[in-house]
Amino acid sequence: MNRYRFRLETVRRVRRVQEDLAVGAWRVAQGELRAADGEVDSAVDHYRSHTLAGGTMTATAFLAGHDRSSRAADMVISSQAARTIASGAVDERRAEWSVAAQRVAGLDKLDQHKRNEHSQAAARGEAVIDDDRAAVAFRARHESQKGSR
Repeated sequence: MNRYRFRLETVRRVRRVQEDLAVGAWRVAQGELRAADGEVDSAVDHYRSHTLAGGTMTATAFLAGHDRSSRAADMVISSQAARTIASGAVDERRAEWSVAAQRVAGLDKLDQHKRNEHSQAAARGEAVIDDDRAAVAFRARHESQKGSR
């Protein structure tokens, strides 16, 4: 019997490449999420460092301090929004990787099933050959015993 060959091997190779690309995109998204986490932490630390001086101050000084604190608060809000977007991107990339991995696993399962079928067919073919050889040997012995009587 001829050697086993999975007919969808090229498709499986392409799907594995797609899975590798999906894993890479997921890792990039995770890196962007870590960077966004760092930005949030930095913005929060910067915001906490702004305190308005106590006591009497001019209106200009008060407004300038308030403006700095307001910009720092805006940076916290925008960095948190960027983090939320990055987190969503990680979830999307993970889902894409999951789909790609399932496609590869499906082809692997199909390959294993076809490989098992091929092995069983080969075993059946060998059994038929063995049976034929045994039948020929039996006939030959039977014929030789008939002739010697």
